[in-house]
Amino acid sequence: MLNIPVRFEDLLTAIEQLSDEQKRKLFEQLKLDMQNTKQDAPEAAKRIPDLHPGGWISEDFDEPLPDEFWFGEDK
Repeated sequence: MLNIPVRFEDLLTAIEQLSDEQKRKLFEQLKLDMQNTKQDAPEAAKRIPDLHPGGWISEDFDEPLPDEFWFGEDK
């Protein structure tokens, strides 16, 4: 695999220059690569339901944190 930084616009320009058959082959290869990447995901990254039964989320979980949290307490 090449490790060359490419801008998105450059990719679009290159794809536009491909024939329809080349675009189809590129698309098929991208789909295969995406499937292989998903299969290579580490087991630890997958969620495990009920890993910690009995846990809870505070009622104010979505509330903004007070300024003291971000800036420290004034003394």
